[in-house]
Formats: sequence, C-alpha cells, structure tokens
Amino acid sequence: MPETLEETVTRLVSPLVRAQGLDLWGVEVLPGGRTKVRVFVDVPRPAQAAGDALPEEAAEAAFAEPGSASIDQCEEISRELGLAMDVEDCVPEAWVLEVSSPGLDRRFFSLDQMAPYVGDLVEARLASPLTPEGEGGAAPRLRWRGRLTGVDAEGFTLEPCAVSADGEVRPEGGAPVHLPWAEVRRAARIPVFQKPAKPGKGPGKGPGKAPGKGRARHPSQAGRARAAAGGRHES
Repeated sequence: MPETLEETVTRLVSPLVRAQGLDLWGVEVLPGGRTKVRVFVDVPRPAQAAGDALPEEAAEAAFAEPGSASIDQCEEISRELGLAMDVEDCVPEAWVLEVSSPGLDRRFFSLDQMAPYVGDLVEARLASPLTPEGEGGAAPRLRWRGRLTGVDAEGFTLEPCAVSADGEVRPEGGAPVHLPWAEVRRAARIPVFQKPAKPGKGPGKGPGKAPGKGRARHPSQAGRARAAAGGRHES
C-alpha cells in the first residue's frame, strides 16, 4: 500500500527534526488549489503515557522551561525538507510548506500528547454528533468545548465550559463527556487570556473580574510557546 503524503513527510522530516534536538509534534496536510503542508516541531517535554498524572512540577516545566523551537531551527528544517520533497516529487501539484512550533493553541495528534494538558481548555470536533451518557435530554454535538479532566487509552474526558469575551470560563453544568479518540477529527488546546481590569477595579471589585478563572499563562511563557517560523517552500 503506497504511503500517504502525511506518512511521506513524516518519514522525510523525522531525522531533520532529531538533528535539531527537537521532537516532531505532528504533520498536517490541507489539500486545495495549492496543497499546504504544515509541520509542527517542539522541544522535548516530559514523557508520560495516556492516563498517567503528570507531577505538578513537571507540568509547569512542560510550559515554562524548555521554551519552544526557534525561528532559525524551523527555517533550517523547512529548507532541508523542501529539498527532500522536491527530490521525491511527492506532491504533484503546487504546494506550500510551513514549519512552526505548535503554539498555545496546539493541535493534538495523539492521546499521549494531551496528558500533560489536563486542567486546560480543549475544543474537539467529532466525525459524528455525540450525546453524553446519562444526558438523554441533551442535544448531540459535533463540537465540544470544555476543561480536560482526564485521558485514558481510548479517549479523553471534558467538563463542558463556555468562554466569555472577557476570558472568563463558565461551566455549562451537566455530566462530563468522554470522547473516543477514534471519533475525533481534530482536538486542540484553547488558550484563554482574561481581559485586564480597568484602573481602580482590582480583583473582587467588579463582576466577572476574579482572576484565575481563565487559567491564563504568564506572558513570558506565552511568548516562548509561540516561536513560529516563517519558512515556506513553494513548488
């Protein structure tokens, strides 16, 4: 059986990523008039199996300590991968290559990638509508948003939440929903940043302004997590 384009790109880029001391986070192919190939690379982070709890110190380190792939690293990978793809002629039509870090709104390509992000907000899009067990009156949904509360060998669990324009996270109530990974078309982290309070309105002095509900990351951490490359290749 011939390789898919995702498999070919993964095979070509994996040694290039390792040579930069990075991990391959995932490969995404967006077909169209000009095929877009996206490669996401990340710094090595604490390893764990799905369902295992990550120690608090390691969870913080996963965001703060290693930083993210640099622009120079991404551009080098983009250049070498573009040459390799030209040699293999794996995309018959015109194409664009993007290499970057996953960013704060990182897409998850496997369950084990989700485990360190328990407690954060996640959006999942499914292949078919799903209704939570025990919620007979609830409408089925193709898209679920909620706080990630657990990851196991078969899928992950969300507590449904809504996020206001001010960055306040509000639980929707109802039972948590377990989403089978086999039914998930796309799952990604939702970064939340609370709107700064107006001068004179500190914590507790205005409705909806209590800190911490949005689980916003420190600005310096956010900046390191978003080091994206501008390297592109067109053929």
